[in-house]
Amino acid sequence: MMRKICETERLQYLAGFDFLDVCLLGETGTGKTHNARLIHELSPRQGQPFIAVNCAELTPSIIEAELFGYEKGAFTGA
Repeated sequence: MMRKICETERLQYLAGFDFLDVCLLGETGTGKTHNARLIHELSPRQGQPFIAVNCAELTPSIIEAELFGYEKGAFTGA
């Protein structure tokens, strides 16, 4: 268990020093949002807003729009 924690901390540290896009996957309650915040705080983007997206709540079409954007008029409310 301790080895996994150390590896996670090492990856957070490495990801934080670059302009990387990071996708964290895991079971409910495993600390994905917490880890994402730590990576964000270490990154060059730390002065920018942090936005967590719970993809489990979204339909596939909405996920696509949230992550990759959309054109005006592509759907109701766009």
